[in-house]
Amino acid sequence: MTMDNFQEAVHHVTEITHQNLRALLEGCAERLLVIDTRPFLAYNTCHVVMSDNTHFPAIVKRRSKGSVGMDNIIKDGEKRERLQAGFYSDVVVYDDNSDGQHHLTKDSTTQLVLNGLRQNCSNCRVSFLKGGFDTFSAECPDLCQWSSPPSSPLGFSSPASSATLTAHSTSAVSTAKPGSAPVYDRGQPVEILPYLYLGSGYHASRKDMLEALSEYMYKCIPVEDTQNADIQAWFQEAIDYIDFVKLSGSCVLVHCHAGVSRSATICLAYLMHTNRVRLDEAFDFVKRRRSVISPNFNFMGQLLQWEAQLHSAAPLSGRNCSSHGEVRPFCSSPAASISSPAPRKRIRSASCAPLARSPCFIFPMPRQDQPLMSPS
Repeated sequence: MTMDNFQEAVHHVTEITHQNLRALLEGCAERLLVIDTRPFLAYNTCHVVMSDNTHFPAIVKRRSKGSVGMDNIIKDGEKRERLQAGFYSDVVVYDDNSDGQHHLTKDSTTQLVLNGLRQNCSNCRVSFLKGGFDTFSAECPDLCQWSSPPSSPLGFSSPASSATLTAHSTSAVSTAKPGSAPVYDRGQPVEILPYLYLGSGYHASRKDMLEALSEYMYKCIPVEDTQNADIQAWFQEAIDYIDFVKLSGSCVLVHCHAGVSRSATICLAYLMHTNRVRLDEAFDFVKRRRSVISPNFNFMGQLLQWEAQLHSAAPLSGRNCSSHGEVRPFCSSPAASISSPAPRKRIRSASCAPLARSPCFIFPMPRQDQPLMSPS
């Protein structure tokens, strides 16, 4: 695709604001088609009402040569036929937060969708939402569909009521550590899924967290953050443990030293397995929630192998918990008791190193004289 053609594609797409999209949704919504080009996990968490998700894996982008077919853009056959028949008068495309089409890269999913629509839909108006979903959800939350209630900072109830873990926000400002703390210890643990949280060893040892829990349990995965450690061997056991906790109605906080490499790798492996998504999509999803994640090259290679196994007919490798007997944490211990007749929600901890009295999934902490391969 030449630069002239690229500029022409941009020229024929209208840019609209969140107010314009609100008017379309509240007006003739049946003649409107809204396309969300964010990764599926982000879409699944929250999206504009009535929107459909379209996101291309890297291999499709590489082979696209600047455009993709309508069957890739509109997966719903009935909607695709209606679009090509001229039923829809408006098609609105949005991404995360791009402030205009000129901020898009030529091989981005959003630009490929816009190019495909302009080449195949001459009988409807194609528009791009300025500011993307971030702006729209902030200004029009009533027109967004959430899979669970919007996130708020981590909080625990007072001793007079039951201990409850609420949602986390990556933008939360730390109130427990001074500004000089390492970046990976600032703020609070983040919610990856309603029952799965990611944080650092510091987060898992916070006194206010421990005092709010009636009971906590933790499981240790003995993996070092090195270039030859085999973390993939523990993927299945970690997945089984997280699912076990989910079914029990509890939550899991996965942490290592910094919540950057090992624990992030476990969360990525879990998302890839449970949601059947590619590594780049899972990484994108977690990165937006905890920006400091950075699995070392060895772990990224093992995640790519994991992806290949998940998306092939070959059986998954890893440690099967059934071969180790009943799925259960390695140890449990009561935290500070809270007198309340109401049942308390238990938080399980998955970490990678035994951290005293910590509610998490733990990885081994590095020796003082051993440099980290990555900041976790």
